[in-house]
Amino acid sequence: MTAGKRDPSKRDGRLLTATVLFAAALLAGCSSSGSSATEPSASPQAMTEPSPDRLDPSPVPAGIAGTLTDQLPVLDRAPAGATSFPWRYVGSSDDSLQVIYAATACSTLDGFTVDEDRDDLTVTAWATQPDDAPCAASLMIAGGTVQLPAPLAGRTLVHGPVTARVADLLS
Repeated sequence: MTAGKRDPSKRDGRLLTATVLFAAALLAGCSSSGSSATEPSASPQAMTEPSPDRLDPSPVPAGIAGTLTDQLPVLDRAPAGATSFPWRYVGSSDDSLQVIYAATACSTLDGFTVDEDRDDLTVTAWATQPDDAPCAASLMIAGGTVQLPAPLAGRTLVHGPVTARVADLLS
């Protein structure tokens, strides 16, 4: 090899090692099963605190604007073993919300739970993955419409607790 030139096989080896380590870290993060179906705090996974939404529309990433009219599943309760994922407000009508949400490639969106009382409407996105599923090192961002049981009508829109290990996916 001539002076001043690097051996490309060493560089490729370092890149491969870094890629494998990154993928291993993501696999470790994706391998846990998630939270309890009825009480997210019962899970050994850390959860963020519920947070009010300012109803300030988030920008819609290119390529998913056409999906915002797709109806997203609304669940009675969180599925067993589900993980709570982040979502963002895009817009609303009297009885629905347009949202974007994030998940990992190893997750399948189960749907959204909507819990309401006189003052608040709490929306939580839930996704699951098989325990033996390989987790690719990629992020999925999608959008759609969540049908509300009743109009917001001046109530506070609240993001439900999000599993801490995925809380920053939309940051």
